[in-house]
Amino acid sequence: MLAGFGVVLGARRKHGAPLQVIAAIAALVGILFGKYFAFVEVVNKQIGSDVASVFDGRTFSVFTENLGDVFTGFDLLWIVFAVYTAWRIPQGQGFGRWAPGRTRPPAPSD
Repeated sequence: MLAGFGVVLGARRKHGAPLQVIAAIAALVGILFGKYFAFVEVVNKQIGSDVASVFDGRTFSVFTENLGDVFTGFDLLWIVFAVYTAWRIPQGQGFGRWAPGRTRPPAPSD
C-alpha cells in the first residue's frame, strides 16, 4: 500500500501505467530490502555479535546464495499481495468502489 500511495502522492495524484510499474517495483524492492535487513539481524543474533554488516559484500553473497531458505512459499504469497496492491492504487481504482478522486453519493436521508 505504501508503495502505491507513495507513487501517487509523489506524482501529484496522477495515475497511469508507468506509475503502476514504478509502484510494483518499489514494492518488490521494499520487500527485498526488508528481508535482507532481517537476514543480517538474524545472522548477528545467531553468531552472538555484529559480524554481519549490511554493507559487507560477503553478507550479501551469503544472502543471495540462501534465497531459497530466506523466501518461502508464504513470502511469495505476500509478494503477490504487495505487488497487486501497489499496481492497483496508481491505476486509479483504489481498493473499493470509491477510488480517490471520485465523489461519494450523498448519504441516504432518514
